[in-house]
Amino acid sequence: MKGYVLSYAHIGPHVLTFLATFVLSLLGTKAMIYANIKDIPGDRSAHDFPTPRAGGLAVVASFFIGASILFQLYPPPYDYSWNVLALVGGVMLVGAIVSFLDDISHIPYYLRLLVQGMIAVVFVNVGLKIQCPPLEGFMALPVIEFFLTLLFIVFVSNAANFVDGLNGLLSGSVMVALPFMIATTALLPGTAASDYWTYLICVVLFGSILGFYLYNFPNGRIFMGDVGSVFIGLMVGLIVLIGQKGHPEQPTWLVIHARLFLLLYPLGLVWFDPVFTVIRRLILGRSIFVPNRDFLLHLLNRAGYSHAAVSLIYYCSVVVLGSMALLTPLGYMPFIGLVIGYGVLQTAFVLWVFYVARRANLEI
Repeated sequence: MKGYVLSYAHIGPHVLTFLATFVLSLLGTKAMIYANIKDIPGDRSAHDFPTPRAGGLAVVASFFIGASILFQLYPPPYDYSWNVLALVGGVMLVGAIVSFLDDISHIPYYLRLLVQGMIAVVFVNVGLKIQCPPLEGFMALPVIEFFLTLLFIVFVSNAANFVDGLNGLLSGSVMVALPFMIATTALLPGTAASDYWTYLICVVLFGSILGFYLYNFPNGRIFMGDVGSVFIGLMVGLIVLIGQKGHPEQPTWLVIHARLFLLLYPLGLVWFDPVFTVIRRLILGRSIFVPNRDFLLHLLNRAGYSHAAVSLIYYCSVVVLGSMALLTPLGYMPFIGLVIGYGVLQTAFVLWVFYVARRANLEI
């Protein structure tokens, strides 16, 4: 297997870190249940009774503690700058704090966008950006890459927040996607220091989500809140941006680094839901800012599918798309095949959801 591969000597520290992170997440989530920062049902809510929220605090805290543990057990095999780590980690913490403040007291949307813009600035300044190798030498390339990175950060953080509407849907989908991200990185040709960080983040993030997930799915004893959903969205974005770093020689699709598409691909149906819903609202003349349960996941739930059933459907989509993504580095699936396959699956899914909704006499 090409690229940076964890040997047997490396597995021990990662397993121990995963277990420690999982236990921390489990205990932290339990503590947040006792803290009982309540989520009051609203127009967009899929629950009927006030429920503890901000379980995402346990996800955030356990992730950073778990990453620190792994640094001690297995120091990075490549040179790295503490200044860069402090910048990236610090800006992620700022994003989490602002999201938590939004959970307990509404924060204006423009302040949240400002923080997301700050995150994009930091990412670009440390080399974590959407790369467009074919445009190398073009005078406006830095502006283009920054603009694309800014849009990407705003998208992943808000899309994750939007789809966190049913028990276990976002958290479970990301956990299912993380092993595919690791496998895709391992199968792609080339070796780079960035691959280490992909493995580290995926392992620690999985453990930090799992402890929360066991309290959230299927019965929803606690919700993650914006602090958890936005953080998870940003971490997925970070994994994707790191995945490109150190591999400028690899192919590009539509002038953008191929690794970006491959690492995002498993969560394709999850990311599509908010995009499709916003476009549909604009076409129908509905406000995109007024809370409404018209996402595809909400239509399924309102049509009679339980939280668990809808989440499992999305998990299956991650498995299917993740398996398709793995076919590309193995040489069995060209880019056009991924595009066509995704288009067919997504179209079939939308038509099926509308069919189910109409049978249930829902207004769509």
